[in-house]
Amino acid sequence: MNQKKEKILSNHSVEKILEISNLRTSFFSDQGELKAVDEVSFAAYAGKTLGIVGESGCGKSVTSLSIMRLIPFPQGKIIGGQILYRQRNLLELKPAEMRGIRGNEISMIFQEPMTSLNPVFSVGDQISEIIRLHQGLSKKESLNRSIEVLKWVGIPAPEKRVHDYPHHLSGGMRQRVMIAMALSCNPRVLIADEPTTALDVTIQAQILELLSELKEKMGMAVILITHDLGVVAEMADEVVVMYAGRIVEQGSVRDIFSNPKMPYTKGLLNSIPTLKKDRNGSQKNRLVAIPGIVPNLLQLPIGCRFQERCSYIDLICCNKEPDLRLVLSSSEIEHKFRCARDISFNTEKEILNFSQPSSGDQSQILSAEVLLSVRNLSKEYLVQGSLFGKKEGTVRAVSEVSFDIRRGETLGLVGESGCGKSTLGRCLLRLIEPTSGQIIFQGQDMTQLNLKKIRNFRRHMQIIFQDPYASLNPRMTVEAILSEPLDIHHLYQSKQEKFKKIYKLLDLCGLRREVLSRYPHEFSGGQRQRVCIARALAVEPEFIVCDEPVSALDVSIQAQIVNLMQDLQEELKLTYLFISHDLKIIEHISSRVAVMYLGKIVEMASVEDLYRDSKHPYTKALMSSIPVSDPNLRKQRVILKGDLPSPLSPPSGCSFHPRCPMAQKDCQTIAPILKNYMNNSKSCHSFSCHHPN
Repeated sequence: MNQKKEKILSNHSVEKILEISNLRTSFFSDQGELKAVDEVSFAAYAGKTLGIVGESGCGKSVTSLSIMRLIPFPQGKIIGGQILYRQRNLLELKPAEMRGIRGNEISMIFQEPMTSLNPVFSVGDQISEIIRLHQGLSKKESLNRSIEVLKWVGIPAPEKRVHDYPHHLSGGMRQRVMIAMALSCNPRVLIADEPTTALDVTIQAQILELLSELKEKMGMAVILITHDLGVVAEMADEVVVMYAGRIVEQGSVRDIFSNPKMPYTKGLLNSIPTLKKDRNGSQKNRLVAIPGIVPNLLQLPIGCRFQERCSYIDLICCNKEPDLRLVLSSSEIEHKFRCARDISFNTEKEILNFSQPSSGDQSQILSAEVLLSVRNLSKEYLVQGSLFGKKEGTVRAVSEVSFDIRRGETLGLVGESGCGKSTLGRCLLRLIEPTSGQIIFQGQDMTQLNLKKIRNFRRHMQIIFQDPYASLNPRMTVEAILSEPLDIHHLYQSKQEKFKKIYKLLDLCGLRREVLSRYPHEFSGGQRQRVCIARALAVEPEFIVCDEPVSALDVSIQAQIVNLMQDLQEELKLTYLFISHDLKIIEHISSRVAVMYLGKIVEMASVEDLYRDSKHPYTKALMSSIPVSDPNLRKQRVILKGDLPSPLSPPSGCSFHPRCPMAQKDCQTIAPILKNYMNNSKSCHSFSCHHPN
């Protein structure tokens, strides 16, 4: 039980540091006024965390940029309301006065550290610049202070790392640098905008633990902006739910998670994938998706803004937008929601409406024929030095990997960034040429085929990339995008047959026919991913590599895409290699799971065995890092020290031993072998560890 959440939170017993009242921020274009933030009010208290949640486009980030007064002018403008910081209205301050507060008393951690950090300055220079500007310290004093804050956030060897450039650091280390920069002047308010979205679960666990410790130590007010409700459940004291620029529900974390009143809030909560052990042993269910997308803020409907996506719509919802109203709260934090109706979600009928059993017989899948067999696959890269191209060494991105995938199966592939997951997926399609090993697809060794034969085989093997925007040609319409693979492989006899195939693809992927004339930038993230899936299906493949296909999507859109992929697998008898760092999604969609670390598979088993009884310490650490979407529960995390070692100089013996809490002397010198074991369920469980117990 989370002891911090056991206490009844009192907003009257702690200092109110920041208060936002009726904040309104708009963007202006030839099409009209876009009300990105509309009459938003909340407060932040010392030593407390306020979570702001909602889908992309709901106004979360614009709210944070408004507090910092970083709205781009003249396109955007704060047109009303108050932002009171210690009784001073920030909207009335002159630019020079605001610069004295921004970064000094109110700091912000931005969503993407690689784009927020300047690539031509060392991290020490960038932190020191803020310290010298706000605290007037000398160059030497500011450098020492930079080393001190880097040590706070757990950067190893900060005296050396302070001279590194952003590209020298891993994603987790860069995020730590962003946190160090935000904390360097001891701010009273810390705004964290999606601080863990792009991070692996182990690094996410480290960052969340760090933020909690620093909040307690420094007495900061933290505003946490995220679409990960599991993170909010673990971190927040109070939650604000935003939709289409408005607050639609607000209350204590317990009230929001255990007694939501707004249908949108309930939809978000139900979209969260749930581990089987958290479902009381019941069978897997389809993910619950909120239909549709956030409305166009230039053309808002009359009445409730959520009405077009709400399954509880009534006539009253279409006439007038409801006001925020109070409901009985379980604590001294007020519980408010914006809905014209009083809806109870706790009846059996409502639960059944939100859960539909997924299809698929796992026993049939496990007895099916092997479609793809990988044997001792390796991929090496030669690293050249900067001076005269001298060879520095060899990076083994994938090392002696072997596995089988059966027809109709989904093999989940998990591991931290840099462990070789994406490289392995691309090697299977020979988008990257493997160094050695075999890739046997339908009895044919793919590594022995020439480029002409490979092109023919790619009809049967496709890939869905992580970033749909980057993988679609911005100059091509959807019609051209879907026509291209049909043209290359000559899959139609007439124009009429071609469009018949295209229309079928649109129907399969839940897209309307009018989208054919549109370009990628005219779609939402979820719609773009549907176009990518339609393109992959155009050549009627049997096997698809899904490389982080939902990691950049909101939880409700993520649920739509996962459900779509499961429906397509059932209807078209597809086989997936599903790569992800989201272990809840992997558990939901996979038949078996393989865990990679530093280029090697360290554990592989059926999804039930792996999640119930994982053997490798690395897998155990991954499992312990999964956020729990229940504020009443507190998991005991295994916090891994440090980052993934460099594959250029991997550790001797077991590659995991420098970070392993269970490491013994023999782990430092003897590399364990991946061995197969039969468990009580008569299925194979493989792992490579000297001391699994």
